[in-house]
Amino acid sequence: MFLCIAAKKGKKTAFVGARKMLTVVWHLFVNGEKYVEKVSQKQLLRRISYKGHLPIETMVEVLRTAGYTDNS
Repeated sequence: MFLCIAAKKGKKTAFVGARKMLTVVWHLFVNGEKYVEKVSQKQLLRRISYKGHLPIETMVEVLRTAGYTDNS
């Protein structure tokens, strides 16, 4: 990962990114915490979508989190 970033953006940028990641890992280790990635709904949909299409289960979950309920 470091080498990829260093090749594209330079060594200084890669070192800054590596330092940030190591700082997060160190804090998690010292405090005994687990890493929980905070993802927005838009980012989640972007990760799940496949060529602009979403599985029906994902669409239902998005509607539930938006407040819609099944009234059948």
